[in-house]
Amino acid sequence: MTLDLRSQQFRSAVRDIQRRAERQLLDEKLVGCFVPNRVLDELDSTSNQLLFGRRGVGKTHTLKVFASERVLAGELTVYLDCTSFGSGLGANGSSKNVGIRFFRTLLRSLADSLCEHASRREPPLDGFDDQIITALANIESASEAKSDGATFDYFGIQRYVNEFLDLIGAERVTILVDEWAQVPRNAQPFLAEFIKRAFFANPRVTMKIGVVDFTHRLNVEYDGSCIGLERAADVFGDIQMDRYFVWDQDQQFVQRFFAEVIYNHLAVELGLGLDIKTEGKYQFVLNSLFTQERVLVEMCRAAEGNARDLLVLFAKAHARFCQQTTHQRIGLDDVHSASTELYRGDKYSNISTEQHLERFLEHLIDSVIKEKKSRTFMVPFHLRNHPLLQRLYSARILHLLDVEWAHPDRPGERYSLVTMDYGTYVSFRGTRNEPDQQVFWELRPSQPDVDLVPLDDRRSIRRIVVPETALERFWAQRKREG
Repeated sequence: MTLDLRSQQFRSAVRDIQRRAERQLLDEKLVGCFVPNRVLDELDSTSNQLLFGRRGVGKTHTLKVFASERVLAGELTVYLDCTSFGSGLGANGSSKNVGIRFFRTLLRSLADSLCEHASRREPPLDGFDDQIITALANIESASEAKSDGATFDYFGIQRYVNEFLDLIGAERVTILVDEWAQVPRNAQPFLAEFIKRAFFANPRVTMKIGVVDFTHRLNVEYDGSCIGLERAADVFGDIQMDRYFVWDQDQQFVQRFFAEVIYNHLAVELGLGLDIKTEGKYQFVLNSLFTQERVLVEMCRAAEGNARDLLVLFAKAHARFCQQTTHQRIGLDDVHSASTELYRGDKYSNISTEQHLERFLEHLIDSVIKEKKSRTFMVPFHLRNHPLLQRLYSARILHLLDVEWAHPDRPGERYSLVTMDYGTYVSFRGTRNEPDQQVFWELRPSQPDVDLVPLDDRRSIRRIVVPETALERFWAQRKREG
């Protein structure tokens, strides 16, 4: 099939691609455009798990597809979205009281979802109007906080859930909690504590919680003890989604995975076949959408392992492509323009009101990109989650690599690798601050006209260190800003 990338049909398909999984209106469409990944295999257990990942990496899409698969297999599965709990819960009051309000709403949402499941059972359940409704009413009544210091009737919650499972003949229930970031950060440890007491001790309940990296707070010291969820103590086998889609660590997999993401989303809109092998989708994307394979490679690198950013980049690159008539498929300049627009219009704008972050980023640009001709640097391992870095990870301007490194002159000291966003490099093109051209482009004899953002030389990175003094200097500026 030959695609006309300038046709109204194709333009509409690109425009209609839903970039956030929770905006999909039909579950069939959501499942149809999903690309199977290794995360589903890790979720396929009865263990309580935390699913970590940056915004846009695909947590919601994966959890919804996982829920769909479990339901099709006849297993009782409930998906709860913290966003749907409503802004009326607010963040006023003590952190504990905010956590209480969120847990109360979670219990009520759970009871509603279980009621909906029971009402749809085939064949219809006998006695639905009495015993089952009573069990569900008991779960909802348990959402009322107690005043004797115990907060909630945790034993009662466990008993009522098990009664419901017995009545409908289910062995267990899997509860998926998504959009944890919608819970105010200071209240998250309290909500985590309530969830742990109510459900983690129940062997018939499995919980999977989707958590945004670098924005969560799962536990805290309170009244002399630690409350909330502790990894490797309360939760085992947590899943890091980001590590599966890092270009530097598995280029062939990431390239084919993202090509399939693009194909599936277009296929759902254009009515293309989805039941073809990954390699067929990959070749279709290469031959129909891009001038050469290197364009797809650079788009995958520019996405920095983030599926939503990939789709945004594709839409922006296509819009740029439609503005010219020199080539019939998306080219490298289109990808560079798209990555610049994404960086300046989305990522950088998220920190534009925080002067200390702007100054720190300028410091990195001067000391790493301009001076060292690199976009990757090292930070002491114990500082890899410094608040300053975390804020830039969250904005997707910096990316923490799952790699430990050593400085050649400091044996025994561990360092983490951090890379600056692809768009940071490309956004300098055509400005007075543009570094030397060789920083951006690697000209190969076989491809003399291809401009590339180069891959960093890991040996040279071993001497590029952002020290603790630099981090603390700019963090102190933040404190002065208030």
